[in-house]
Amino acid sequence: MLTYKQFQRKTHVNSTLNFIFTTIDNIDKRILLSHKHVLTSPNMVQYAEQKELDGLWEEGRGFGQGALDDIEPIMSKWTYNLKTNFEDVMQRYKARICASRNRTKEGINYKETFSPVVKWESIRLFLALTVLLKLLPLQLDVDLAYLYAPLEETIYMRPPDGVQAPHGMVFRLIKSLYGLPQSGRNWNSHLHETLIKAKFIRLQEDTCLYIKKQEEIITILAVYVDDLYIAASDRKTLDDVTKWLQQVYKILGVPKQLLGVKITWTSTFDKVMITIPKMIIKLTQEYNQVERESNTPISPGHNLSKDQCPTEHQKQEAYIKWMQKMYRTLVGSFIWICHTCRPDIAYATMILCRFMSNPGESHWKVSIQTLRYLNKTKYWGIQYSYDENRIPYGFCDADFSADESRKSVGSFIFMLANGPFSWKTALDRKIALSTCEAETRAVHAARETIKEAIWLSKLFEELNIPNIGNTSKFPFKIHEDNRSTIMYSKNPSHHSLMKHLERELYWIREHVQQ
Repeated sequence: MLTYKQFQRKTHVNSTLNFIFTTIDNIDKRILLSHKHVLTSPNMVQYAEQKELDGLWEEGRGFGQGALDDIEPIMSKWTYNLKTNFEDVMQRYKARICASRNRTKEGINYKETFSPVVKWESIRLFLALTVLLKLLPLQLDVDLAYLYAPLEETIYMRPPDGVQAPHGMVFRLIKSLYGLPQSGRNWNSHLHETLIKAKFIRLQEDTCLYIKKQEEIITILAVYVDDLYIAASDRKTLDDVTKWLQQVYKILGVPKQLLGVKITWTSTFDKVMITIPKMIIKLTQEYNQVERESNTPISPGHNLSKDQCPTEHQKQEAYIKWMQKMYRTLVGSFIWICHTCRPDIAYATMILCRFMSNPGESHWKVSIQTLRYLNKTKYWGIQYSYDENRIPYGFCDADFSADESRKSVGSFIFMLANGPFSWKTALDRKIALSTCEAETRAVHAARETIKEAIWLSKLFEELNIPNIGNTSKFPFKIHEDNRSTIMYSKNPSHHSLMKHLERELYWIREHVQQ
């Protein structure tokens, strides 16, 4: 385990060069923070800046000019990043001009800012459907995506370091620029209009999922900001969609990852696997756990409680401050890993999240155990493969009075194409007085299981793909191991174990009857 003193020795801040790095990582992986440092950097960094400027100055994109009189311009700055592959080998430097949001004013510089992204449940469902329907997949990345979206507001901006403007002049933004609060929304609207022209239909249950049908040819498209995931029945349809998009956008390439998640297909596209080894390896390096492993993410019968949290006096110690910061960073990473492709750490993550406000030494040790388990299983993930059963099915269960507050823990998971695509573990909001009540609450896990099943039913109804998730003819099956709960959900029985339940819990019976 990386101790507090070891952390102090390994971390070094160089204020002269204006960048931060640790001796754990190679110095070539440093993150640049200023344009002044770029001037003394390799030519490839300067090339990244020039590429960004070339994209901004293309006709109809980027900047215009405006007089400085009576104008309150916003500021801008350069941001830099180093793009690597899953082997952590450097691919290229990336430079970006971003607007500073701290001087933008709501109602003047922007109005609405919400921009949807595809749910991870929908991404996993997209992969499962691609395998089940034997579709051909393709992933595309749009270069400088935000700069295609028009900007409704009149916004002026001072140029960043290294970019000259005529004396007394500032830049007027013509298109949406990275850093503006409304840029993501504008890009999503522009992409939506493009896909509608290509005769795609947006799904209401997930507005970042699109489908297009032509007789027996099916094309499904998922959007995650500027990453497009396409699956079509044949190669010609896939090529036609790609050509259509290339007429409007500059396609950067065909990436094989999404936000650190690796997507691996077999040569025949009958199986696909999603893993997240790069992030796990990075965490084990940062926390000095590369050679340490554990068989379980959390020990059975753990006794973590709030009594193990530090007192107000102990929280002032330097070690406790350092430990709590490292704990929150680590558990935050667990949340992302669990949310993407590792449901096996859902329970451990749920337990650790309950102590985020004031973690103690015992909680810190359990979080390191979870990291060691991930280190041992870093190449594990979710695999989807072809299956004759095309109807999703689920499992749910409860751990009666598992918490120190005597509340029960409920979980559910939904499966399709031999792999899970939706799951959740949560602490019940109220104390259950019997296992029957606990299991009944777990069936909807604070209503989440049934809500998830209803959402999936409506999603499949919108997709309207023959023999896939047709809930009108083949209802979802939710497997439950408590006989009393099953009987209670089917029949309007009334007995002493259930008569005190709130009215909202009766709706499960209504949906089972439907």
